Amino acid sequence: FVWGALLGACRQHGNMDLAAVAAEKLAKLEPESAGSSVLLSSLYADANKWVNVAKVKRVIKKKKLKKVPGCSWVEVA
Repeated sequence: FVWGALLGACRQHGNMDLAAVAAEKLAKLEPESAGSSVLLSSLYADANKWVNVAKVKRVIKKKKLKKVPGCSWVEVA
């Protein structure tokens, strides 16, 4: 959870170097999930680094990764 939180914070603050490290660590911990790669791709897109976006998306496609949909425990009464 910590690496995911750090990756999200990197997106908020635009720290692409640290985001790449966090995404790499997450990929090792969860090799079947594309969540960290999708977030890293979004960070690159926000910074207009389209070459990097394409590289990340190619890796996702090559490894046939799937993004696990999120869920929430919020209950609306």
